[in-house]
Amino acid sequence: MPGLRLDHVVKRYGTVEAVRGVTFSVPEGAFCAIVGPSGCGKSSVLRMIAGLEKVTEGAVFIDGRLANDIDPADRGLAMVFQDYALYQHMTVEQNLSFGLKVEHKSPDEVRERVDGTARVLALQDLLGRWPRALSGGEKQGVAVGRSIIRERDIVLFDEPMSNLDADLRATTRLEIAKLHRERCFTAVYVTSDQTEAMALADMVVVMRDGQIEQVGSPLDIYENPDTQFVAGFIGSPTMNFLPAVARGSRGGTVRVALSGLDASEITVPMQHPRLKPGTPLTLGIRPEHMTPANDTKFAIELDTEVTEQLGASCLIHARSQHGDPVAIKQKGFSPVRSGERLSFTFAPDKVRLFNEAGARLR
Repeated sequence: MPGLRLDHVVKRYGTVEAVRGVTFSVPEGAFCAIVGPSGCGKSSVLRMIAGLEKVTEGAVFIDGRLANDIDPADRGLAMVFQDYALYQHMTVEQNLSFGLKVEHKSPDEVRERVDGTARVLALQDLLGRWPRALSGGEKQGVAVGRSIIRERDIVLFDEPMSNLDADLRATTRLEIAKLHRERCFTAVYVTSDQTEAMALADMVVVMRDGQIEQVGSPLDIYENPDTQFVAGFIGSPTMNFLPAVARGSRGGTVRVALSGLDASEITVPMQHPRLKPGTPLTLGIRPEHMTPANDTKFAIELDTEVTEQLGASCLIHARSQHGDPVAIKQKGFSPVRSGERLSFTFAPDKVRLFNEAGARLR
């Protein structure tokens, strides 16, 4: 199966540079999610891979072959669009089989593939229906099926679940994951939903303002974000950020105090601490890493605003004495009420420090 490689790819629309020097590789059989806020350039990247947009500068390689000037139909790709793009005058069965018939597959092979795809995506009972009689989730299932039935080695997904409600998104996400595991195609999946990216992909590309912020596995990006933007974009709820200042560094550690708070210093492990006392920092800590303070040396006082009881977990939304929003994620039910003052702490090895430019300090 082919892999993909983008080498310093640039896309300009007139004077607007939507994609700026994007470089990354997707190994064959991998599931790559490109994630980022709306307008960051991720869909432009996908459309350049598909050949639906011309590359302004740089190169797209498919299976080691330069694909810049190859027509979309000759790239050997399948694509699932955001708006389903079903043929309204065809039944589900006809939508699924249309591409195979264009390729002059035998009737027996067409029937076998339609039956197999319908079984995998639970579409057996829908084959005789028209698109107008389908729910959003059913339409998306047909759109996915129409793309994978041709057994392409690379499948591109352009925000395929943005029109679905939460329950259908979860169900469709599971079906896509199972499908990828069974068919072992190379997948590139564009989404603004970081939960989808983390759940589906074994490789995540985080984009911002037309550039790549970080590439890595979902776990690595979650635990070791390169920038404050990545730390704040990946995770639900997102990482807490508190203004801080360096007090000194020595022997693989840096002493940090939170700005404007009556809190003791916390000593954070760092491989190469080179911070002068007084250096402004941002301290990042995940909501699930905050724990009640019980006679610990380092603690911060928080005023509770809202508590969300979520069954297996609870989210406490609070503010520090300095006015910074802080979220705490705890297991089970929490009796905390609005307006209650709480004291929390966190382990130094869970802290992530960022400089004024937003880059993570290591």
